[in-house]
Amino acid sequence: MSARRYQVTVLGEGPVNGTWARVVLATRETVSPDDALLFLRRQARRIANGLDPGPCSGWFPPGASARIEERGPDAPTQLRLWCTDSAAQEAARSKLVAGTDFTLTAADAEGHFTLRAVPIAPYIPHRIPRLPAPERAAPALRTGLVVAATLAAYAVLGWLLAVPPPR
Repeated sequence: MSARRYQVTVLGEGPVNGTWARVVLATRETVSPDDALLFLRRQARRIANGLDPGPCSGWFPPGASARIEERGPDAPTQLRLWCTDSAAQEAARSKLVAGTDFTLTAADAEGHFTLRAVPIAPYIPHRIPRLPAPERAAPALRTGLVVAATLAAYAVLGWLLAVPPPR
């Protein structure tokens, strides 16, 4: 099988306790560009919903959200837009099918998230060399060993039957 595989990685980067941190949020190996993009879309939605949950989210307490003023680029909005943009999805798929990397970075003031799919070479197992064909003497040797093993088994069995059981 010579199908290409895809290594998919999702990274989050941003300030943590005064230093810049990079965290691998998800990684997976897929067998098709469609699977790679499906995984990236699911991760993009997961990140967007975790950072910016809608007011109707089940786990979000009622009345706990408040509108804030626009402060520039917004990573959750960028991720949601990419998930629903069919032209962007098709462009990403075309890149993967052509064998080139696809990278999407969504950034805002708090950090940025990178979604990446990289085509990797197909796995080609090493061929195991065949052993040379056995010579004509080998079947005779094998037969001799089978006969010897059978005789040894009968001898042990005869000894077991001849020895009276302990009382």
